[in-house]
Amino acid sequence: MSIKLENIKVESGQYMRPLWQMYFRRNWPWFLLPLLVCGIGGLLMHDVRWLVVGLMLVFMVFPMLMILIYINYALTLEVRWSLMEKTVEIDKEGLHLTFTDQRMKSRNIAWQDIKMVTRDDRYYYFHLRVRPYNFLLIPRESLVSQGVNEKNLLMLVRSESRYFYA
Repeated sequence: MSIKLENIKVESGQYMRPLWQMYFRRNWPWFLLPLLVCGIGGLLMHDVRWLVVGLMLVFMVFPMLMILIYINYALTLEVRWSLMEKTVEIDKEGLHLTFTDQRMKSRNIAWQDIKMVTRDDRYYYFHLRVRPYNFLLIPRESLVSQGVNEKNLLMLVRSESRYFYA
């Protein structure tokens, strides 16, 4: 059984929202810890300068860290696979990506290269084993618009991927 999805394209903002959510869900204590230290330090020492340092962290340091996170996780080849317009064929061997832009090579992603498959109300996430926070994003609305039965896709993914989480 094979499922073919044509003209799949995701905007960069649609990709970044789940990327930030995944990153901050795992790393939120590291962003909160310096703020707590500055806030508690300011209250205990009765010194407003600690609160100013906390505000500097929020408005100056954290945005710079977010830029570094963006460069590290969002400017990779695998992210381009989600953003470029493509045709996706899903079968027992894996995912086959054929891009409409001739400068991009066709890609084959075997099921062994997919760490897990998750979904929410808007997207399917094919998490890749390449590096953390890399995933291929397929909108669920593209399935509906092309008349693909979502149950067939779920059966195929569940049979081939050991790590499917609904």
